[in-house]
Amino acid sequence: MPLTTFRQQHHVEDDAPDTTPREYLLNPVSFRIDVFIFNNDALVSWSHDGQFWTTERRFVAGSISSIDVQVKRFRVRNRTVGQVAHFELTGYFDPVELIGIPPVYVPG
Repeated sequence: MPLTTFRQQHHVEDDAPDTTPREYLLNPVSFRIDVFIFNNDALVSWSHDGQFWTTERRFVAGSISSIDVQVKRFRVRNRTVGQVAHFELTGYFDPVELIGIPPVYVPG
């Protein structure tokens, strides 16, 4: 069974407001995202092309989620009125598929 790993990543860390969602661009497109929510529940949606969006998904405070999905843009907002959710999102791109014997790292 092949293993897919990624050579590069985007990293976004910010506070999500509770009114209008903040929108972020990942360029180039990411193929896996890790979502970290720290202090308040957050609602996250994403788009593979910047035009069509998923429905908002709730991420619970203190959670870490890894999702294999193509993401060009994402939106985040806080779920609790009057509060701010601190979050981190890491998007991975430049995939490499490893098949058979894994490569051996030779420092150089």
